[in-house]
Amino acid sequence: MSPSLQSQQKSFFFKINYALGIVCLWAAVIKCVYAEEIKDTNLLIKTSESQVEAFNSQQKKESPLRTVGIDRANFPNSAYTLLQGDFILEVNPVGSTGAYLKFPSTVNLGGYLVRYGLIDRIELRLISNGYTETTNYIHETYPLNINTTYHTYGFNPLNFDTKIHLWDERSAYHLPAAGFEFQWQSNVLASASRQGPTEPNFSLNFDQQLPFDIGFEYNIGIQRLSGQGGIGYQPWRPLASWSFQHDIVKDLAFFVNGRYNDLNLPAVSESINNIIITHRAITNSPHMVGAGMAWTVNDYIGIYWNAAAGVTSSSPAYQVYTGFAWTP
Repeated sequence: MSPSLQSQQKSFFFKINYALGIVCLWAAVIKCVYAEEIKDTNLLIKTSESQVEAFNSQQKKESPLRTVGIDRANFPNSAYTLLQGDFILEVNPVGSTGAYLKFPSTVNLGGYLVRYGLIDRIELRLISNGYTETTNYIHETYPLNINTTYHTYGFNPLNFDTKIHLWDERSAYHLPAAGFEFQWQSNVLASASRQGPTEPNFSLNFDQQLPFDIGFEYNIGIQRLSGQGGIGYQPWRPLASWSFQHDIVKDLAFFVNGRYNDLNLPAVSESINNIIITHRAITNSPHMVGAGMAWTVNDYIGIYWNAAAGVTSSSPAYQVYTGFAWTP
């Protein structure tokens, strides 16, 4: 083989080896870059997932049934309000109260309270006692001997209510949490037999934690009795209600509660239109004392019941109701 041919072969093999070396080098570089990209991507994915989880954990909050609680369970209303955008529906499928003085006994079906957090410290509320049947027994001996029973049926009016949370509890100063509530009874959705004058209702609501994990809740307010008269008629009358509550086990609470005069948040109706408020009815206001339980089944459902008895001659013999609360 001539020297020139050998030189050409060496040059050819050199070029081939050089090209293969370049290809291998680039393959190694690409492999390394790709591996780093995969590593960075995995790290980014893990970082993103952890950030999302952290964000979700920050955004996740406790159910309002656990933080604010159910207002229709016991007699008083809480000083606390729903956070902005929160919603709770409280329903009393059935409730009943006994007759007293000039007031007939009642059975209520489908009473409800709709609650919505407008902002963190202001809660809008719609309240109704639903459908009511009243039974009144008349016994008169003068001037005629009359014994009769009559019934009325109809839907109760819709009450417009606003609750404002004023401040949280300051346990260091033994200062309870406070709220202000204003309720206005209208004739919206009311049957003819259940219509009456519009009546405002104001109350201050307080919550305080006592020793032994006892929650003390109480309301003090006034209610106008517009459109009613008689001997001893008073256009305004005081209202008060209280409750001591303790968790027996987690999510199951037992409470003892009472009220003076009408309920700030009525669970059953106690009057019908055109009934005269007598002097005895004003000076001997109803006093009720009873007990009940509230069970937070989960983050979405709560169940409660309450039963009370009258402690004065001008009080109903009994008042009982049961219900449930739901939040989405």
